[in-house]
Amino acid sequence: WTLQDLRAELTRHCPEILAPLDEWMAAGADAGKLARAYGRLPKLSIDYALMEKSDRVAVVPARFRWSDVGSWPAVVEFHEADASGNVVQGDVILLESNNCAIFGGKRLIAGSGLENLIVVDEPDALLLCRKDRAQDVKTIVERLASLGRTDLL
Repeated sequence: WTLQDLRAELTRHCPEILAPLDEWMAAGADAGKLARAYGRLPKLSIDYALMEKSDRVAVVPARFRWSDVGSWPAVVEFHEADASGNVVQGDVILLESNNCAIFGGKRLIAGSGLENLIVVDEPDALLLCRKDRAQDVKTIVERLASLGRTDLL
């Protein structure tokens, strides 16, 4: 689809997605205000909002691995784990730790006796969560938005 096609389909099937973006564009498309416009978007996946409703999509049979990388556990699947089941990126030292995913930034991350954790180190925030609670990231994002912390969204 071209951008014009996407806009036409959104206008037809889910115009509430376009309203905040159109207002942002009309106000000068200030990058600093994009997070505010984004926060006003309905909480809908593109699949539900558009792809399931449009008659301008097609399904093509294919044989390839597919993963909807919409969660940290899905991201972890794309990385090779060590003998203890740990996936690490960056400057990371783990002792007697199992089944953890540590995505480091510029600083050292060291851990001991950790199990089933996801750690994501970014310059402005640090995410720590159990793997079985990774879906709570959505709630954290909602909380940040309600607190006006759009700088982190």
